[in-house]
Amino acid sequence: MKIRQKILAAPAIALGLMIPLVGYGGFALHAQRQAMTNVVNVRNAALDGAYTHILDLAGVHIQAYRYVSWLGRADDKVLANVQKELKGLVQAARDNLKQIGEAQNLTEGERQQIAKLLADYEGYAKLVASAVDMGDVDQAAANQMMQTSDERFRALHKAVKGWIAEEKSMIAETVAHSDRSFALLMAAGGALTLVALLASTLASLWIARRIAAPLVAAADMAERMADGHIVAVPSVPVTDEATAMLTSLSRMSSNLGKLLAHVNDVAVHVETASADIASIN
Repeated sequence: MKIRQKILAAPAIALGLMIPLVGYGGFALHAQRQAMTNVVNVRNAALDGAYTHILDLAGVHIQAYRYVSWLGRADDKVLANVQKELKGLVQAARDNLKQIGEAQNLTEGERQQIAKLLADYEGYAKLVASAVDMGDVDQAAANQMMQTSDERFRALHKAVKGWIAEEKSMIAETVAHSDRSFALLMAAGGALTLVALLASTLASLWIARRIAAPLVAAADMAERMADGHIVAVPSVPVTDEATAMLTSLSRMSSNLGKLLAHVNDVAVHVETASADIASIN
């Protein structure tokens, strides 16, 4: 493996490990988003249940109102069944509201609103029960109480519908904001990953070139010197260990060239002197 490849190996491994980490981050964001979606679905189901309860209660309320106010008096068994059904529906509606109120992410205002609806349900149920019971004592008073309970129910029905619409609007806004944040985070994460990959690659190539180029030149010089060639290398600024080695090798080549030239001159002088001595003899 060449030195350039060795230098690039470490950043390549780091980048290779970075990609799974980015993928894990994206998976974690997706899992968090899915968990929030599940919470939202449960909350919407509870709100739908609250609306279903108020609709069912409306049907039974109409029966009670008709029996007490319109017909004047119904069979005691019929009224008992209506009163029992109404009581059960009110209890179911209150249980549903209590379940919604137990959520951890509610604001204080939302908790107060749910508490008020619970109290309104309880007050309405007591008023209807009193109206039904009053039918055996005073029909006019029973009619008046039933009229009051009807007004109370209309207000309760309006309050529950308004509260459900407001809650669903807040949930939709929260989900939309979460989707925008999720998309932004994914886009930003992807962009930062690409920038990091590009920057790391360019930096690694630049570093590899700065380190490898002087070493390759030094190796080439040493190879040519081993073959008996004295090479002259242009002077390079010393910026790191690699260029320092190349500069030293260049000086060594220059000094070796001078030494060989001096040896050659000495050999010429010796040869000339030997020739002069031989001619005298």
